Amino acid sequence: MHDYSLFKRCHPHLSYKINVEGDLGYLGVRKDFVRLNFGVPFKRKGSGRGKRGVKATELSLEQKAFNKALAKERIVVEHTNFGVKKFLIWGGEFRNRPKRYDVMTDIVSGLISFLILGSLIT
Repeated sequence: MHDYSLFKRCHPHLSYKINVEGDLGYLGVRKDFVRLNFGVPFKRKGSGRGKRGVKATELSLEQKAFNKALAKERIVVEHTNFGVKKFLIWGGEFRNRPKRYDVMTDIVSGLISFLILGSLIT
């Protein structure tokens, strides 16, 4: 299931004061959920199909700065997701007793948090 279709089906009811950020998979959030303060990176407007030699319009300096700041915040999330997938908690089949799943995810999440905090301190 796509990110945005899952978000539309079961999105959390958040206050408009909270900043929520996502990647380009959530482009329709601004249109469908107007009150939600959702940050999505800007995308260059394409020239369309069949127009050779015509380049897409460039982003403004403010839009480029926003995309860069958003990417700096999102990279921590992406590295965390990768770390959890590396332990095959999310990325594969859990091959242990189902009642131990919560304990294993707590252990892996603690290890990943420890690694992230260690890299942020140094």
